[in-house]
Amino acid sequence: MSEIYKDDEDTTVFRISVSELTKLAKLKNKNSYQQMKEVTEKLNQRLVKIKDLENKRELQSTFVASAEYEETSGMVEIEISKKLKPYLFNLDGGKTTYTGLAYTLALKSSYAIRIYNLLAQYRVAGQRTIEVKTLKEMFCIEDFKAYDRFDVFDSKVLKVAYKEINEKTDIQYDYEKIKRGRTIVAIKFIIKKNVFNIKKLASPDTNRSIIEQLNFYGVSKAKAKELIDRDIIQVQEALKSITHQSNDIRNPAG
Repeated sequence: MSEIYKDDEDTTVFRISVSELTKLAKLKNKNSYQQMKEVTEKLNQRLVKIKDLENKRELQSTFVASAEYEETSGMVEIEISKKLKPYLFNLDGGKTTYTGLAYTLALKSSYAIRIYNLLAQYRVAGQRTIEVKTLKEMFCIEDFKAYDRFDVFDSKVLKVAYKEINEKTDIQYDYEKIKRGRTIVAIKFIIKKNVFNIKKLASPDTNRSIIEQLNFYGVSKAKAKELIDRDIIQVQEALKSITHQSNDIRNPAG
């Protein structure tokens, strides 16, 4: 079971079960505490670099502000670096979605992390076109001469991200090279849901929790299972929206 534990302007704390995080990190079966110790250490060491094109600034930040494993509950509590929030999540009405973080955790390449979050918000539209120059600026590699050759940029950046995202996240995509004359000037990404990964990474605890929530709202067990098989991500987000609306009604003053 996973959840956004706290989400406000200053702090986002995310709780995820050992079983889910083990699947996302593709860990082998061994002592759970040792597994989580290794994962949380890696998360705290991962550096992400993001360039703000409009203000000509570069953000350098660790992936998370803190990561804590609760041995008694079997949950990992992850506090997200505040300045990374806009780049690590899809934002919907000011609420942080679970999906963006869960799959971002599975990615190792900073290029894959950035491309995933550039494309995930376009999964419904099904495509997005981005200029090569813009991509290089986003990745802070526009000044590296080696990447002037598109074949190098393709092999070191695009193909690395392509492999990771298609293998580990809830989207899969292909990309086409758009030319102006003989020069490749843009990349067109064709995006769709990765149904296989969505089902594979969902833990039994997650499915059981979703079924219980749907039962509470009057959905039969059989129908709940059908909805989960069809699109577990959409069901999760719908339930979160309903929960937030219910909380707003119960606490009108905030």
